[in-house]
Amino acid sequence: MKRLIIIFILTIFSVMIFSESLTAWDNQFNPALMDSKKRGFIEIGVTPDIMFFQNLVDSKFILDNYDKEEIVIDLDQFYGGLEGEDLKLYTVDNANVYGLINLWNLGLGVYSNVDLELKLDIPNSLLKLLTEGNEIGQTYTDSGEVVLDSTIEAGAYGSFSWKDENLLGVKIGAFSPIAISDEDAFFEYGLSTDETDNSINGNVKVSVPVYSNFSANELENLDTDLVMNNLLNNNGFKIDIGYINGYDENPKWGIAVNNITLKKANLAKSINLEAEYTVEASNIVFEQSFETSENFEFVDNASVNKEYSMPLGISGFYKFTYIFDWIPFVEWYPITSEFNFGINAKSNIFNIIPYSFSLERYSDLWKAGFSLGLNAYLVETRFNISLTNYELSNIFDLKGISAKINLAVGF
Repeated sequence: MKRLIIIFILTIFSVMIFSESLTAWDNQFNPALMDSKKRGFIEIGVTPDIMFFQNLVDSKFILDNYDKEEIVIDLDQFYGGLEGEDLKLYTVDNANVYGLINLWNLGLGVYSNVDLELKLDIPNSLLKLLTEGNEIGQTYTDSGEVVLDSTIEAGAYGSFSWKDENLLGVKIGAFSPIAISDEDAFFEYGLSTDETDNSINGNVKVSVPVYSNFSANELENLDTDLVMNNLLNNNGFKIDIGYINGYDENPKWGIAVNNITLKKANLAKSINLEAEYTVEASNIVFEQSFETSENFEFVDNASVNKEYSMPLGISGFYKFTYIFDWIPFVEWYPITSEFNFGINAKSNIFNIIPYSFSLERYSDLWKAGFSLGLNAYLVETRFNISLTNYELSNIFDLKGISAKINLAVGF
């Protein structure tokens, strides 16, 4: 009887679980994956992906306040948790759209990507000043780091398959930077007090040199026509080449070389992103009044002739099955020395409900994620959520989160 029960459980389990691999939504990792789909003739897909990390607010505060209409953040409550480190604010956002038609052994399609990366490194000394106060007559100054990288890319895709298990996919596209920060980008603050006239003067100033093909006014009023005109007239060209084995809905392994630059993009304008917040007061002992001002704007600086290329990347993945489909992967950018890696555990219930678990090391951050979806053939959707942190041991602190939605329609 026990053996029959075990056999029955294993039989039910084997019926419920279907193979699951990387999908067309992963085409930025390997272009050939655009053909890895469950709709055999035509498919259109979109993937918005947003990631944010900060190392100040802890998980207890988030859980205690997630359902409140108003939230008050007391720096004194969190400053000690930084343990002397700078405050880091980091966001990586991406939107990918693609469309594909299969004609026998050929695949033809189009795609577009928009990427944004923003890093702010706020000095610990500023937070210490805000929480612990200042000494009269002493001047405080310090600076922090700013990194901004925003690009758009669009192009065409083609593939050829043979022997029902080999597929070569190629993307060729135009790319153009929207705003790229200079290596010298920074922000600074200053605070001084004078005991003679009981005055205080403080300011936080951000001055980020940015390279772009847009003027300051255009950056503040970006629209689709401006972006597309810039992509067509001030672009670079690149090519991605990928190979996958076992492409028919179930790729087993693959390799790719991405961002092979054929022509560098040219950046013609130097612009400053400037923001400033000031606090001024005199005779504060008796008047107890302050004057504040704030400003945020792009300012035209000069014409330049600066070249930009996308970073060359080499990627690979392999799938093996043990209850789940396990898919380890690596991604290496030799020019920037960035190395990403991770593993996905994927499966599918009745071939209708795909789900997965993942652990990744991406752009200096650890990501632990879970996804769940619904595949109704004509429409398929998945929701992915990940916790992120610079330290794997702190991944459940809820200081960083990544959310991605995958949607595909076709037949």
